Amino acid sequence: MPKEPTSRSRAFIYQPAVWLLGGYAIALDLIAFWPSPVDQPASGTLSEVLASLHHAGLPRWINYSFIEGMANVLLFIPLGLLVAWLLPRSRWWKAAFVGLVTSNVIEMCQLLFLGGRVASVRDIMVNTVGALLGAGAVALYRYRAELNNRIRTALGSIHDR
Repeated sequence: MPKEPTSRSRAFIYQPAVWLLGGYAIALDLIAFWPSPVDQPASGTLSEVLASLHHAGLPRWINYSFIEGMANVLLFIPLGLLVAWLLPRSRWWKAAFVGLVTSNVIEMCQLLFLGGRVASVRDIMVNTVGALLGAGAVALYRYRAELNNRIRTALGSIHDR
């Protein structure tokens, strides 16, 4: 069984994650609560580029809405990564729940307080998927590390015989 990290090593690992999460939260707040959509200045250019790419053979389902959704997924992956990293190994899935709650709060605030923004259930879904992907990556990393430790321990005990 792998050893539990000491409180000193835990602080060394978790303290940077807390700082990164704080910086991420500030950036997310700026993006989410900006009075107008942050992609608005680039929307015309992106539409033109997409039209050219569609003419060149890019599938039509890769459209502005698709790119916006993927951007939201990418935006929430760090939330899932950082929150899952701060949680105990068996609680990684709670990071996806944090993503769901965070996205709901953002969309509710946009609906109630930001007339230039559009609240969307779709955004909640894709944001949560992003948080889930980030949390899942941490869970897979930890699972793999634990599996490697178990294999090393088993091979070491075989080698010692």
